[in-house]
Amino acid sequence: MQPLVSIIIPSYNSQQYLDETLESALNQTYQNIEIILVDDGSTDNTKVSFPRWEKLGIKCISQNNAGAAAARNHGMRLAKGDYLQFLDADDILLSNKIEQQVVSIKKRKEKLPGVYHAYSNWLDFQNTIEDGRCITKDALFRVEDLNGIEVLENQGRLKGMIATGAWLWDKAGVMNTHWKHSPNDDGEFAFDTLINGPKICVQRDVLFGYRRTSMGWSRINSRNRHELLVNCNLRIKKGILDSKFVSKNLILYAYKGMSYSLRSPTRFFAKSQVKAIIHTYLICKKAGISYSEVNKLVFYTLRKKIKASIRYSFY
Repeated sequence: MQPLVSIIIPSYNSQQYLDETLESALNQTYQNIEIILVDDGSTDNTKVSFPRWEKLGIKCISQNNAGAAAARNHGMRLAKGDYLQFLDADDILLSNKIEQQVVSIKKRKEKLPGVYHAYSNWLDFQNTIEDGRCITKDALFRVEDLNGIEVLENQGRLKGMIATGAWLWDKAGVMNTHWKHSPNDDGEFAFDTLINGPKICVQRDVLFGYRRTSMGWSRINSRNRHELLVNCNLRIKKGILDSKFVSKNLILYAYKGMSYSLRSPTRFFAKSQVKAIIHTYLICKKAGISYSEVNKLVFYTLRKKIKASIRYSFY
């Protein structure tokens, strides 16, 4: 019997994109799926469309506004699938996305049983997916099999982000993980799941489209959001120490989440950087890694953005 895949879609005021996003989920060539839409207290007309979507077999849930992380956690609790596909309300799944990843995992499990997640290449787009730009990381897609630590280390030394929708997660491997309310929630969820070293099926094919919009957390312009970001950074670094897999590239992965603050008010940026630098130094010291070398790598990749952040300063 084919495994069930649960597609979990958190939504907040995303009515303009939802029809296209839901259509991409409904049009999957892999048929054994359930689609769970969790509306996070939207103030637009999203709920008006619930009856129409429910007729298509989509489970529509509404909750009080608590953030995307809470909506995803709500969806996880309801999910009956063997695998979980998280999909933001404005993103797109290519039609063969789930089928290709399920087949890839099945083949690997036949050779060596265990918990497998799958990760694919993806497109970055704004208006139409046909105009998208492929986000290729040759180092990441050089081989078809990696473990979670290798993925995190590659992400630490490469530009870009871990695209939530590009993953297919084995539910057995994420049951003890939950989404945390943070500007870097996708990076932290991936870290919490991958730091234990699960097997990863990596695919070069483009199977997912990430839409860049003005929505979301991209501008960290309040003290509260800064605190959330700093706390996320500290949790990831603590997780690195607890895991015993400390390396320069893992520390860089933790620090990359702080790049969100480079578009932030200078007064908050300075405070958060001081906290991050002190904690990074303590981790390097405890792990026996040269802080100066890590620091050089961090500021080599971020110094241009630091200068650019001045443009966003306000008091």
